[in-house]
Amino acid sequence: MKIRVYGPGCYACNELDRRVINVLAKLGIAVDYHHRRGGSLHAGAGD
Repeated sequence: MKIRVYGPGCYACNELDRRVINVLAKLGIAVDYHHRRGGSLHAGAGD
């Protein structure tokens, strides 16, 4: 499973990043996770 979070690096997207990581850890779920911040957010979005 892949999970991607795209955002400018604001408080809201950083909080989402933190929550996603915590939930995945609590449930013991291994995923391909990446939080892309700032820059060209959608470049490579199909990765």
